[in-house]
Amino acid sequence: MKGNKNYEIMTSQKGLKPLLDYCQSSDEEFLKYILMYITLSEGEMRDKPESIEQLLNNDLVFNHKVPQEKLESDESDEPGNDENIVENREILVKNLVHTQKAEVNTEIVLEYFSQYKKDDNFLVDFINQNPNFEFDKEIYLRLNEKIQEQFEEYIIQKKTLQKDIRKKILNATGDRYFEKFSEIDMNESQLEELIDNELIEFNRINLEFFRKEYPSSLSKFIGNNIKDYLNDEKDIRDETQLLEIIEGYNLKKEDSVEIKIFLLENRFNNDNFEYLLTNDIYEEVEDKVQIKIQNLVKKYIRQFIDSPEEEISFSLYESILLADDVSPEHKKEIFENLIFYSENLIEIDKLTFLGNYLDLLELSEIMEILKEEIDKDIYDEWKIAFEKINKNESNGGKGDQESKVSYSEFNVKLLDYLKKRKFISKKSRLENSVLRIFGLRSKQIDFKDSSGENNE
Repeated sequence: MKGNKNYEIMTSQKGLKPLLDYCQSSDEEFLKYILMYITLSEGEMRDKPESIEQLLNNDLVFNHKVPQEKLESDESDEPGNDENIVENREILVKNLVHTQKAEVNTEIVLEYFSQYKKDDNFLVDFINQNPNFEFDKEIYLRLNEKIQEQFEEYIIQKKTLQKDIRKKILNATGDRYFEKFSEIDMNESQLEELIDNELIEFNRINLEFFRKEYPSSLSKFIGNNIKDYLNDEKDIRDETQLLEIIEGYNLKKEDSVEIKIFLLENRFNNDNFEYLLTNDIYEEVEDKVQIKIQNLVKKYIRQFIDSPEEEISFSLYESILLADDVSPEHKKEIFENLIFYSENLIEIDKLTFLGNYLDLLELSEIMEILKEEIDKDIYDEWKIAFEKINKNESNGGKGDQESKVSYSEFNVKLLDYLKKRKFISKKSRLENSVLRIFGLRSKQIDFKDSSGENNE
C-alpha cells in the first residue's frame, strides 16, 4: 500500500470512527497501530502534515521498547510529558524537512529554521519542492525580532532558492527586492551590496538604467547575472565590456566559456576560438556547453582544421569525426592531420584510430598508413593475402582464391571494410582464431598507392 494515507482517512471519515477509537483505546493498541502504519507506508507517508504530526506527537512513537506494563499505564499526568511532546515535535519537523515528505508551508519552514538556524541546504531543498509556495507574513511576524533578522539574512544569502520564491519571501520580510530599479545617487558600496546579494532583478529595463545612471557598476551588474544576460541578448552590445568582465571578475570557468561562445556566435576571433578547443576547457564543461563548442567548430570548420593540433581536446576531434553534419572531405582532412602530423602532440593509438575511421579512406590509403605510420608487419601480412587472392581467373588463375590473416581487432575491422566495399566474398569470416578471406572469381584488389609503390 505505497503512498499510505491510513491515519488521515480514519480521522476524516465518520464511518471509521469506531476503528479509530479502538486503535487509540490504549497505549498498547496505539503502539501496535503505529507499527502497522509504518509497515504499510513503505517509506512514503502521504498524509497531510497536520495528520502526521497528530499521529506522531506521542512519546510512544519514539520509544517503542518500553515495558509492557508501562504501555498499559496512563502517562498523560506524568511530569515531563510536555517536554516530550516538544521534543517529539522537533524531531518530527526535522524529519519532515530532511525527507521532504510534508507539504511545504510557512509554519514548518519557520519552525525548522528556529530550531537549527544553521547554514544547511535541507531547508532550501525542502522549499524548492514547491515552486508555488506562498510565504505567510502573519506567521513570520509572530517570531521574535532576533529570529526574524536571522531568517531575513538567511534568505538573502540563499541564492539557490528558486528565484520567484526568494523574491516573495524577501518582499514579505521587508527586504526590498527591486524588480524595477530606479534609485538615483546611491553610493557605490550600497549599490554593490544590492548587486552581490542579487536583490536587483536582471531585465532590460534595469540594464538600460545601469547603462545610463551607473556605468561604472554596469560590468559588475552584468557579471553577477551573466547567464541571464547571455540568454537575453541576441547580439553583441559591447564586446569590450564582455571581455572586461572576463578579465576583471572572478567568474566561474563555465561562465567565461559561455561569454566566449556568445562572442564567437556573432563574430570569429581566433584567440577565443582556440581557447575553447583545449583539454582543460572542453573536457571540463557540462555536456550542453560541449555541444555549443561542437556547433562552433562546425561553423568555423576551416579554422578548426587549420588550428595547431597541440592541446586540442582529442574527444572534441572525435565528436566532429562522428558528426553527421560534417562533410566526409572535412573529416578526412582532420583524420589525416591526426594520423600524419600529430606525433608527440596528441597521444593516440594510431592502429585503433585507423580502425575506427576506415570508411573515410580508400584501400590504398589504408595500406600506405599501415606501412608508413603504424606497423609494416601488418601491411606485409595483408599485402601477401591480397597478392594471393589476385591470382584468380582474371590473372591467369583458377576460380576464386582463398587466403588467411591472423586474428586481431583491427584485422576484423579491415575484413568488414573489404566485404562492405565488395573487394572480397561475403563468406569471408573468422574461423578457429584465423580470418579466412575468400576472393572473388575475377575481381582484382587494387591496394597500391598513386605511385604504385604499395604493389611492389
